[in-house]
Amino acid sequence: MQSRIKAGLNVACKFYAVLFIVFSSIVEAQQWNPRPGWKDSYAVDGQCYCDTNGFDHNLDSKFADTPIGSQNVVDICEAIERVLGDGPVDGRIPYNDIQCGNGPPNDAPDEVGCPGRVDIGPDGCDQIGPKWDLETVYANLPDNNEGLDNSNWRIEASHENSEVGRMVDNSLSSRWSTGTPQTPGQYITIDLGEPLSFNRIVLDSYSSNEDYPRGFSVFVSSNGNNWGSAVLSGNGNRAVTTLDLGDQYARHIKITQTGSSSNRWWSIHNLKIFGAGASNTPNPTPPTSPVHMSPIQDLILSDSKQSDE
Repeated sequence: MQSRIKAGLNVACKFYAVLFIVFSSIVEAQQWNPRPGWKDSYAVDGQCYCDTNGFDHNLDSKFADTPIGSQNVVDICEAIERVLGDGPVDGRIPYNDIQCGNGPPNDAPDEVGCPGRVDIGPDGCDQIGPKWDLETVYANLPDNNEGLDNSNWRIEASHENSEVGRMVDNSLSSRWSTGTPQTPGQYITIDLGEPLSFNRIVLDSYSSNEDYPRGFSVFVSSNGNNWGSAVLSGNGNRAVTTLDLGDQYARHIKITQTGSSSNRWWSIHNLKIFGAGASNTPNPTPPTSPVHMSPIQDLILSDSKQSDE
């Protein structure tokens, strides 16, 4: 009797073991199938953005090639957000991979088989999106150079004038903002303290990455009153707005915001100006009157001229 019970228990154990394996396989297969919750990145308007939730499955330890060498994906995603922002909300296509399906992949065994789209079932696993536009990102990151010395600058603004110092305090955690949505005519002026040579201005909106100027015009002046025509005009489209002005020599700079936004302020976390500074000051005009060095030298020079005559 006991032997029959043991035999029956053995059969039952084997049956349940097989059933457990089958059930586990089914569950694992179901988990492997892409789900909307699997989303490490997304594409919108042909651009790939990061959309990580704590960089799970060791994604924070991954590296990828960039124009400045191999970089950790956390740093890459921060650079993408800083330059490109978050991208439009409408039209986003989620991918189960940090780079819209192009890798580097995460280490989860139930996800490695599906790097592609996760919102259209297993058929989407091979539908890979665009790669990161790292050429644009790293070409538009602010220069590590500190730029021209700002200790003698005097900045004024059309809005929130008491907070203009925040854009030159070398802290990305603080910012100057208009405090109101962007409308044409908002401006900042910069008195450099003396005429300087410069060729580039960088307006970094950093974490306020949607607060870039929708449009801009840049003017320069020797006296802060006569501005003349704009030396550069254009439209902002990312958190870091780089203004390449060509070679300029002036004391005063005016940046006018020319665009409009119904809900975005104009913000600047960090403002830097690049160029040669005072070291490239144009040569002064030679004096037109004779230079007298000393009475004796003048007498010798006069006698020499008379003897030549």
